[in-house]
Amino acid sequence: MMKPLLDISNLHQAYGSRSIFKNLHLTVQPKHFVWVTGPNGVGKTTLLKTIAGILKPLSGSVNFSFKERASYFSPQSQVYFKMTVDENIHFFSKILGYTVEEAITYAHMLGLQESRGVMYRNLSFGQKIKTLLTLALSQKSSLFLLDEPYTGLDQDSITTLNAVLKNKIEEGASVVCATHQFNPIEGVAIQEFKLC
Repeated sequence: MMKPLLDISNLHQAYGSRSIFKNLHLTVQPKHFVWVTGPNGVGKTTLLKTIAGILKPLSGSVNFSFKERASYFSPQSQVYFKMTVDENIHFFSKILGYTVEEAITYAHMLGLQESRGVMYRNLSFGQKIKTLLTLALSQKSSLFLLDEPYTGLDQDSITTLNAVLKNKIEEGASVVCATHQFNPIEGVAIQEFKLC
């Protein structure tokens, strides 16, 4: 059996005195798609942020079998509002370690050809989501953490996103995705992880 990419044990997270989840266990093997489900407020976003290292858990462990950082996407991910799509791509390539050429390829796949010179703050909501997805998908990582990635996307873009995710999984990466708007990926087995 392959060594898991991600192994979470006895994870406990809280906001103030309110416990979000405790004694949480999750193992993610290579080439897997994990769909995190549960009602609003149950801790799906908190779990992804904790895995990404944005939030520090109260207790428990989050262990990775790979050295590079996990790629994290959220509709609230930080970019520069007064930069164009292209300027953000170039700027974050230095921080996140991807190639500009690959990022531009993803931008075009997601339909941003005509928007690359537009300032981020002037984009439509769907174009903003595509820009953030471009930055996340361009990273060289074994694990992609996606929080509501289908929000604001039309069906063509959803189909494209799923094709990209399928390709990453076939290459050995895994995806942990929290979404209420799940669209099955043909040929990819889905592991549901329910928070309640």
